[in-house]
Parts: sequence; C-alpha cells; structure tokens
Amino acid sequence: STEDTTAPTYAFSSGMAAVASLLLACKSPVKLLLPRDVYHGVPTQLHSSLKDHGVAHESVDMTNCNEIRQKIKENIESDGTLVVWIET
Repeated sequence: STEDTTAPTYAFSSGMAAVASLLLACKSPVKLLLPRDVYHGVPTQLHSSLKDHGVAHESVDMTNCNEIRQKIKENIESDGTLVVWIET
C-alpha cells in the first residue's frame, strides 16, 4: 500500500520545549494533574510562561490510586483538556 500510516514525529531541543508544545497543543482550558515529586521545571514553567494560556495544575499523590481516580472524576466533565502527567 502507498498510504502513509506513520504518525507525525517531533523533536525538541529540550524537555521543557516539549512540555510547552504538548500543553499548548491541547484544547483550552487545560487542567494538569501533576505528581507531587515532579521535575521542578514543569511547575516553574506552569507558574511563569503557561499561566496566561489557560493551563492550570494540581498536585496529586500518584502512589494513591483512589486520589488519582477522584481527581479525574472531579475534572473529566469540564470543558477543555485533562492531562494526567506521569514521570518515571
């Protein structure tokens, strides 16, 4: 088949550029559920350059499945995009 079935691929010069691009590509408003022990650059960027773009965030204990479930239920019905951020 000559049909191109590959997904688009993007490369970024930094992880923070990838974070910003991902969040800015989402339908606004964006609600981000972050782990409490997230890389420090993510909330820093959220408090500075992304706060004026409809991106809000909340810290969640990612070791507590009940808390994650509850936060998803609280936010899933809102207009916009819900992002659950998981880091390894």
